[in-house]
Amino acid sequence: MTPGIKPTCTTCGGELIADTKNNTYKCSFCGVAYGYGLFDGTAAEKAAKALSIGEFNDADLYYTIVLSMDPTNITALRGRIFCAAKWKKTLDLKTAKGELTGVRANTVRSRCEEAMKKSSEENAKYFKLIKDFVDNSERYRAAKVKAGPILKREKFLLDRSIEVDDRVERMEENYERARSRNYTLTDFLLKSPAPSPTPNELKDAWDVSDIMHCAVADSGKESKKMQDQISALERRRNFYYEKIVDMEKQLFRK
Repeated sequence: MTPGIKPTCTTCGGELIADTKNNTYKCSFCGVAYGYGLFDGTAAEKAAKALSIGEFNDADLYYTIVLSMDPTNITALRGRIFCAAKWKKTLDLKTAKGELTGVRANTVRSRCEEAMKKSSEENAKYFKLIKDFVDNSERYRAAKVKAGPILKREKFLLDRSIEVDDRVERMEENYERARSRNYTLTDFLLKSPAPSPTPNELKDAWDVSDIMHCAVADSGKESKKMQDQISALERRRNFYYEKIVDMEKQLFRK
């Protein structure tokens, strides 16, 4: 352990006292004991390894140990955020794993805010970007969920409109054929043409077709509005991601 730095309990924040007999550190307040290995300088390495293989609970513990000795450690602050989000790497932000909602999104936001308070002004900008990314991603996911029924309704109306138009077209053909009395013996024997519609029936069919076309047009406008909103949120999501990647190149250069 680094000289001059006192480890603190990850459970209650109390000071840990070395127990040389049992090779442990014991909390002076709540009594929880920790093995020496957690504070031997390899906690950060263990945290990084656990995070890389998706062992988020273990990684979170190790990062918490690192922060008990160095509360402003930017790698550990970032690591705990990634653990809460279940991101193994920054690239996960671009996948479905980046679309956080509910409790997980709230936990990530809380850890981002905590990291901002403990960080320098420059480093705080990085954690603010992650928080903004999560906020935007939550809106992005909600918009996609909302768009689902709208797009489904548009397709339904479009399919029904096509069916109505086909029916009207057949009615028009039968009406014109009846007017011209242009039936052949083959028409009657093979095609069995439907009875000719009356003018009122044909007018009603046209009215239904017009109503369907209006419904399709209105539904299309609503769908386009939702798709435009989703596209705007997706562009902003990509913007935040690129900014996060750029800042990481500066903050975590090896």
